[in-house]
Parts: sequence; C-alpha cells; structure tokens
Amino acid sequence: MREEQLDIYTREGQLTGRTFTRGTRLHKGDYQLAASVVLIDDHNRYLLTQRHPDKQAGLLWEFSGGAVGIGETSYQAAFRELYEEIGVSVEPDETLFIGTICEEAESLLVDVYLAYHPVSVASLVLQENEVIAAKKVTTLDIMKMQDKKEITTFDWKIFCLADEYLKKGHK
Repeated sequence: MREEQLDIYTREGQLTGRTFTRGTRLHKGDYQLAASVVLIDDHNRYLLTQRHPDKQAGLLWEFSGGAVGIGETSYQAAFRELYEEIGVSVEPDETLFIGTICEEAESLLVDVYLAYHPVSVASLVLQENEVIAAKKVTTLDIMKMQDKKEITTFDWKIFCLADEYLKKGHK
C-alpha cells in the first residue's frame, strides 16, 4: 500500500509547497490541515459519530471530518469526509466556515464548518472501519458526554467553537 502524502501548511494556513507522509511527525512550525463539519438539524441537535474501536480514540464520539488531501481545499475535504463517513451530501448554501482550531502539540490546523441539514440517523451509510454508530444530541447531551469523557478532546473544542458562534446569534 502506498503511503499517503499530504501538504504542509504554515501556522497561518498557507501552503508551503512541501509535503509529508501521513503519520510522520512534522517539523516545528509546519502543520497538517484537516477539516470538520458540525452538522445541525432543524431542532438544533448535533450529529455525532462514534469512532471504530480499532482507531486512535476508539469508541469516542466526534464530528465528521479528516485530513485535507493534496490539491484539495478544506471545504472540499470537509464535505468529502462527511459523504465518505456517513453518506451525507450537503449544499453550499447550507454551510458556513466558522473558524480554525490550532493544536500546536499535534502540528494540526482544523477548519471547522457548520452545516444546517436535516438527516435521519437511520438513513446514514456508516463507513466500515471508521464509524460504528451515529446519534443526534443536544448541547446539554454534549456537555454530559464531555464530563464522562465520551467525546474526543479535540471534538469538544470543535463543539465549543460552534456553540460560541451560535450564541452570538449567527445562523
């Protein structure tokens, strides 16, 4: 199997013109770009997916997302991952870019998108070896999940960004 190459970005999210092999450690000041989608339905419930037990942070809950491929924008990656992981396609007018989270220790930048899109959990097509379950949850549910350490630390940060955005009256 060929090792996947990914672009290297600056802290400001600019392409450097260099690449690295996925899974290798980046040099200080170099970053990988990923994207995540916070999917919200008409009742202000969030869609979370549960990670496969064999993956890092297995069985924890998260928002859909993943690495930005070479030549791909974070927007394209976010919605490619949403489709690959759970079989959901959203329209551009249903989505908003709400910010970037930087994880210095992981050399990771994550562009976060918010999508208002009603979806039935029963209609989802879960990607084998990636996602084992999905559910809709309220803000209070996510807070309880955080207390019980059932959501990834990183996805808690994504939730906080989305929650702050929504509290400011944005939609």
